[in-house]
Amino acid sequence: MEPADVIRVMAEPLKHKLIRVAGLRFGGHCATRNGNRPDAADIPHQRLTAALRADADSARPEEAVRAREYADDLASAVDAQDADRTARVLGRINTLLATATAAFTLTRELLPPGS
Repeated sequence: MEPADVIRVMAEPLKHKLIRVAGLRFGGHCATRNGNRPDAADIPHQRLTAALRADADSARPEEAVRAREYADDLASAVDAQDADRTARVLGRINTLLATATAAFTLTRELLPPGS
């Protein structure tokens, strides 16, 4: 994964202060006190999942299929508390937003492309 991809994927947890950059250089991360709570990241990810599903209703068919798939993948990764898988799904969602039509307004409000 390229450094720019890591920054994009980790932007959401950093924004919500669930993780922080650890060490002297960017690339190492650790959970904050908020990130160590059992319910940490559930609310933003639940909102993102709901937004993806709602936006899929007005998207082109090929985008709708991907959005629903990513919403399911994100929900599954969060339920499993799999941070690596969650980060990969967030990366795929960002890629979808970068190439998608205007249908994804709710999702873009939560996770703008390139964030």
